[in-house]
Amino acid sequence: MAESREEGRKGGFDPLIATAAAFFVLAVALAAVPAFKSGAATVAGMLLLAGLAGVAFIGLIAFRNAARDAPAAGEA
Repeated sequence: MAESREEGRKGGFDPLIATAAAFFVLAVALAAVPAFKSGAATVAGMLLLAGLAGVAFIGLIAFRNAARDAPAAGEA
């Protein structure tokens, strides 16, 4: 049977995921530095910031799903 989200999630803090998330945020922030130095009003700066926002959003989804256990091969 399907478990609810609270029952299937093991409690606790995972330092590896927290460290990966911190480095991901640092990488996105450092990648945005050239856009802010050139001025955010330029087309290239706006495209860079829009792309980084998309990457950050997809990264947040990936980190959210990282704590879930994958179903076994026979359970799918």
